[in-house]
Amino acid sequence: MSCADIFSGSWTQHRSGGGGEDEDDDIVVGDEFVSAMDPILLSRMEHPARGIYCTHAACFDASIFYSLVARMKAWKCPHCFIQIKGIQELYIDYAMKRALMKYQDSDRLVLCGGEYFADVNISISKTSDTIANHDSSDSEDEERPSKKSRRASVITV
Repeated sequence: MSCADIFSGSWTQHRSGGGGEDEDDDIVVGDEFVSAMDPILLSRMEHPARGIYCTHAACFDASIFYSLVARMKAWKCPHCFIQIKGIQELYIDYAMKRALMKYQDSDRLVLCGGEYFADVNISISKTSDTIANHDSSDSEDEERPSKKSRRASVITV
């Protein structure tokens, strides 16, 4: 029995529900982070596009892409490297274009439920302040220090 026969048989059994296991076939997709920067020139996109056969949400700038590949025979998506046969196979993502205009200060967007939102930036910065923990038991026999210090972290949202 070939590997293909084994795979085909197990796939058919799984799809028909004959596996004996009560599995949920639901797929849950979380939020996806998408860059607002063009992967070619690393500048902010103005005309977000991707190939019509691309399965990712990430885009590239259509005008930058076209200016670089116009004279080339083979065009490839800069994200997934799927062949793009011509300008007719480019898809302009107008939802992302609207989000880029709305959230001009954001370098990264969140794709949630088919809509783009600005990414919430959470930064953690270390300060030079120290927190001192004074030990109240000052025994002379103990060799451990009575004062411990550690750095404090400040989280800003």
